[in-house]
Amino acid sequence: MSNNIGKAEGPFSPSKPKNIHLLVACEPETANMTDEDRSLLALMGITLIMTGVGTLNACMAAMKSVAAGADYIINIGTAGSHTFPVGTVIQGNGSVKRDVDATLIMRSITGEDGKALFPDWPKFQMPFEDNIIIRATRLLNTNLQQSLVFSGDNTHGHTETNEMFSAFGCVEMETHGIEKVCIDAGIPFDCFKFISDGAGENVGDEWDKNADSIPWTNLLREIARGLGYL
Repeated sequence: MSNNIGKAEGPFSPSKPKNIHLLVACEPETANMTDEDRSLLALMGITLIMTGVGTLNACMAAMKSVAAGADYIINIGTAGSHTFPVGTVIQGNGSVKRDVDATLIMRSITGEDGKALFPDWPKFQMPFEDNIIIRATRLLNTNLQQSLVFSGDNTHGHTETNEMFSAFGCVEMETHGIEKVCIDAGIPFDCFKFISDGAGENVGDEWDKNADSIPWTNLLREIARGLGYL
């Protein structure tokens, strides 16, 4: 078995893409977006797309973006965190599919000698894939807090930590699906997450209170500066 930790697919690049798609999971996350923010999106030629919630919906939306000629995808949304306080904005520096657990199958596979071929197969690693962490090429090098993004199709991140990752810096439901599509398509990807909750048992109440608080103006200006529009 090869190294579990995937390496970055490429270096930061200052190039200015021509067809940028901004993927957001749901309308409540855009509630704080002003008309001026939308004008800035237009200035940068960014198409705003609602993906629907979850890694499968996000993956499908990313595939449609690639088919439509997107040469750079950005994902912005809310997330929980075990390590950052509510209100923090983080930039993702790789993602993990946190609800994958194929240990019972993979650890039971044996060779001709009857010995287990993968006795230490870890949680979070997809069967017959090499990497737990995937990283697409990024275009934006910001001064924001950096974190791995732990994606899964549930809101129970507090039940999925283990000895490898004892706490999740960023818990959400879309990024990994989008990032995997971007790596496969060979296009850059950046994601930014507003910490809306503590990724614990009170996630529902906390998300409902804070989901409409993404600081779009500051975040879009950060993106515009990074891409050379401001």
